Amino acid sequence: MGDTSLQDVDISENLKEDISLFRALKPYLAHCLTLNHEINNLLAGVIGHADLLLNISDGLTNRQKKGLLQIIESAERIKKLIEGLSAQKIALAEKADLKSFVQRHKKVAIPLD
Repeated sequence: MGDTSLQDVDISENLKEDISLFRALKPYLAHCLTLNHEINNLLAGVIGHADLLLNISDGLTNRQKKGLLQIIESAERIKKLIEGLSAQKIALAEKADLKSFVQRHKKVAIPLD
């Protein structure tokens, strides 16, 4: 019975640490999600408008068409980069030791809210 109470204390302490860590990171995570969402919205607009111009403007020169294609390609690359960063954030959150990360970076922490 003594072992069980020690395990309960360890679990309780770990839970308190996890909750404290979550509270510390919550503003940063929220800002990351908002930034990701906003960038994707802007990219959708850039890609959509450039594609629309490319498809409906018969009077475009080859140079103008090439410029629009470059805009679309660049925006698609940024979109893939953002998607990759999002996937990395998820993978990192699932397996990273966030406690040591927070300890290392406490000195440079800036409140975002």
